[in-house]
Amino acid sequence: MGKSNSSFFLISMKNHNLNQNQQKDTSSLPKSWEEIVKAKTSSLDKKEEITELIKTAPDFYRESKAINLIRKIYEINKVRIQNSQPLKSHGNLLNLVASPDVLRVAYRELAKNKGAMTPGTEGSTADNVSEELIQKISSALMDGTFTWSRVKRVFIPKPGRKEKRPLGLPDFHNKIVQSAIRYVLYAVWEPEMEKYSTNAGFRPGLSCADAISDILTSANGSDWCIEGDIKGAFDNVDHRIMIEILKQRIDDKKLLDLIYKGFKSGLLVNNVPQPTLLGIPQGGIASPYLFNIYLHELDKYIVDVLKPEYENKAKSDKVDSQTYALISKQKRAKSKLREIVDAEISIKDLTSKLSHKELISIINMYRQDFDPLLRDLDTYNQFKQYEYEVSNVPEDELEAFRTYQRFRNSKNNEQPKALGQYGSEEQILIRQGLVRQNQFKLVKKQILSKIESKGIDLLEILKKYKNTTIAVTKDEMLKLQYFESSQKKIKIFYKRYADDWTLWLRGDLETANEIKQRIGKFLQEKLKLTLSLEKTKITNPRKELVRFLDFEIHYQKNPLIVRRKNTEQGQAFTQRYSKLQAHPERERTFKRFVLKGYANPDGSPKEVGFLSVLKDHEIIEKYNSFMLGIGNYYIRQISYPSRLNRWHYLLYFSCLKTLAAKHKTTVKRIILKHGFTDLSNPSNSRNIRATDQRICIKYQQDSRFQWKVLLNYKEFMFRLETIRSTARPPRQVDFQTLNKVNFRTAFKLTTACAVCGSKEKIQSHHIRPIKHGGGRFKGFKGFDKVVAALGRKQIPVCAKCHTDIHQGKYDGISLNELYDARLVAPEGLIRLQSPNDHKNPNISGQRLTGGDQVEINEQNKTYYNPLFYNYLTRHKQL
Repeated sequence: MGKSNSSFFLISMKNHNLNQNQQKDTSSLPKSWEEIVKAKTSSLDKKEEITELIKTAPDFYRESKAINLIRKIYEINKVRIQNSQPLKSHGNLLNLVASPDVLRVAYRELAKNKGAMTPGTEGSTADNVSEELIQKISSALMDGTFTWSRVKRVFIPKPGRKEKRPLGLPDFHNKIVQSAIRYVLYAVWEPEMEKYSTNAGFRPGLSCADAISDILTSANGSDWCIEGDIKGAFDNVDHRIMIEILKQRIDDKKLLDLIYKGFKSGLLVNNVPQPTLLGIPQGGIASPYLFNIYLHELDKYIVDVLKPEYENKAKSDKVDSQTYALISKQKRAKSKLREIVDAEISIKDLTSKLSHKELISIINMYRQDFDPLLRDLDTYNQFKQYEYEVSNVPEDELEAFRTYQRFRNSKNNEQPKALGQYGSEEQILIRQGLVRQNQFKLVKKQILSKIESKGIDLLEILKKYKNTTIAVTKDEMLKLQYFESSQKKIKIFYKRYADDWTLWLRGDLETANEIKQRIGKFLQEKLKLTLSLEKTKITNPRKELVRFLDFEIHYQKNPLIVRRKNTEQGQAFTQRYSKLQAHPERERTFKRFVLKGYANPDGSPKEVGFLSVLKDHEIIEKYNSFMLGIGNYYIRQISYPSRLNRWHYLLYFSCLKTLAAKHKTTVKRIILKHGFTDLSNPSNSRNIRATDQRICIKYQQDSRFQWKVLLNYKEFMFRLETIRSTARPPRQVDFQTLNKVNFRTAFKLTTACAVCGSKEKIQSHHIRPIKHGGGRFKGFKGFDKVVAALGRKQIPVCAKCHTDIHQGKYDGISLNELYDARLVAPEGLIRLQSPNDHKNPNISGQRLTGGDQVEINEQNKTYYNPLFYNYLTRHKQL
């Protein structure tokens, strides 16, 4: 929607008379700011002309031509990718970047961010954005007169590291242009990135969880992992190479010049101007996606060059020698067991079926079963002497006898080697071996006869022994690699998140080192980036932890045993299966807890002093929010949700210690005072622990008494179970939503001042969110309390009222003195229907309400959550 559409609001407002002297009813308003949670506009005055505008706005809704062109570019590229057609370059893209519609959408997205009120070098923020500014930026871009301001550089600490991360703070009007550029880059490059699916960083609908999920799914069976580390990746991007990469798909010199000038805009470090010869400042809106495009060249090199080259090498899967020996032992045990079970073998036949060492091992393993035999002293001495002689045969004699026997029993040689064909010394050893074997056979026959005479069921014992042998060899095989590393068919899986990447290899260490060197060479020669050969580790995930995106990835300690079927031969076989697991990275997560003050360096919980200025229920709300935040990051991909127990424990008792420090008491007394018995937990009937008590804080809000409950571990996991089962959002830009955001933003910026109703020079007044201000509204002053009470970060006002707000002239205004509070949030009032939408009359428009319906009995000090009770009962049954 351009100027013609947005001017409708100005023309319509002139056709209505404003009645600013209308009688105001303030009886339904809260008496104090502390009682306000979020004002309900239904209790405030409404202007007839605003009601009419809200009703008629959908009739004037038109989809933006510029946004639809961006969508068309995206769809064309996606179709070409799917049909394996070559991708073409696109021209006239600056017109899309400079479109007021795209700039409005960019502004609206940025206004929601925490950094909207962070000034850059020129001090501009989201506080003074207006339709006039949007049109001014659009004209400057089209005329080629738009100039980038310097980027303010600050340094922020890295959790658990001494070095600091450089962060760029552009001015807000620069952010708007960068965000508009990003939408165009999305349309051009996103279809190709979707095809490769190697990068999950700073892309629509993707997150760290998606990267970890892909690794756990596709990297199983890998022997090595290359953990990539690029030195100063963002700060060493070569601008000319970046432009050359963009030229491959963008045929618009004006847009390329605009991006290049943005690279060369310069930095401001400690108020000292510095040129930008290299790099893309971290903190810029378009910087992450530009960096994605830059490193997409590495993605293509690995997927299109390295992966086919190594995976196509002719290598056979050769079984490891130790594993092969165990397989042979297992086969022999199964074969003998089958003979014993299928055929009725007598004790006499066992003289040839049972080896000397097996007989000795069976008697020693099942001494209780052979107790009648070993009670006879003469037989016992005979057995011990037999055991000693069998285990102490000289090695040279044993080897010579085995060689002779191998030739005697050989099926490949037509004429076995006779004894006389050996040398004199070998003949002596072989004859000694024959004599010794005859003696062993005689003693074994005597022992077997005595076993039979004692009534011992040797066949049943032998079955148990063979089954035990099979089980033991299985366990031993699970500890070994099935295939020789040098003989495995190579398989490569690669995943990247911004500048962090991992390459998983099924193969040997030599191949991993070779791939690492080749990637380092490519980065240096093609992208002018340096791979840190010291920090780029090659890790064995079977023995070490792979650390990626605050996760620890490794193989499970107890591999699974899977029963598979050979489709060619129709035979079933057993195969070991080691699966990759992901868990929260303990070291870095703990250092982050220490840095934020939730834990001591020794691992114990710690009170957070700066939170003690808040009210009790606000302290609990802060901790509940942080618990669910860290749980939401990990819960979708970690293999065992119980690994979050430690972090919940630190936060839970940190909260109790903070409450105790505030009231100058102990944790025990806090639990005694605010602890409620949890009736929704069936296991609480016996041995109630401190953590089973529900910490419930009562407070007054909106003239009503409410409760805030600290999440204990079981209910914490109950909440995360819901998050874990929630479907992920679609992985692409929603262009239809962008059209609606553009229209509603234009409505706010062109309609009227929410304070006085004026239609001249409408601007957006923003408030800075208060992190810890002693209460939701105590941290805000003057007019900003009105904005906070409406549950918004920004409010449309005219230029005059905006000046008066900053001068404090509206500090005493009440909610009902606003012209019409609905102007603050028209998004929820204007129901827009896209031309491409098709309403389904069977779909209800009702929305589920959040929050659990809990029952808290203050007199009996009991707590009951029916949903939580059903969850615990269901899991107990399972």
